[in-house]
Amino acid sequence: STAEPSGLSGRKDAPTKDIYFEIVPDDATRFASFLSGHYDIVNVSHDQVPQIEAAADTELHRYAANQFAVVFNVTSPAGSNHLVRQAVNAAIDADEFLTAVVSDPNLYRLNPSFAFEENATWWSDAGAEGVYNQGDPQRAADLFEQSGYDGEPLRILTTRDYGGVFYAGAVILQSQLAQAGIEAEIDVYDYATLLQHRNSLSGWDIYTGSFLV
Repeated sequence: STAEPSGLSGRKDAPTKDIYFEIVPDDATRFASFLSGHYDIVNVSHDQVPQIEAAADTELHRYAANQFAVVFNVTSPAGSNHLVRQAVNAAIDADEFLTAVVSDPNLYRLNPSFAFEENATWWSDAGAEGVYNQGDPQRAADLFEQSGYDGEPLRILTTRDYGGVFYAGAVILQSQLAQAGIEAEIDVYDYATLLQHRNSLSGWDIYTGSFLV
């Protein structure tokens, strides 16, 4: 095709002969390699942004690239109870939650939809009013009491990998639940083991992390 490229169709140009991708799990190692000139492009963690902004000969681009969410295991005793799920949802203050995860309000935005707002075909805020970003510990406590759940601590599945953002989400969620009198325990695994547990749907009630990873 000779049409202008749109990202979905049109002309396909290849101005660069070779592109090499290297997977470097450790944030500090990856960032140090970039600063030393080993890499031309790098994903940076939120705490590395100020250093990039201050560095000469670097260019920072921000993209809506990921979604951070609280995901329920609806096969577990707690997760299968819709009032327990509503209680957890009522306890969540999304701004406080995401500030704990990324520290800088300029690096996140609230979104009640699975899709990004730029995706006009799929994005919707229908049903979000009174449900999303409640931050209401008293309502959470009331719903939890109404649920009839036996009171066993909720099990939050997480990892310290990926720069610790999943773990930060688990910690702030545990704190917000505690404000509602809901006890939760955090189970920390390496990422590969987390995936095994998450996919097996055993031994956990809530997962904090990305939909996309």
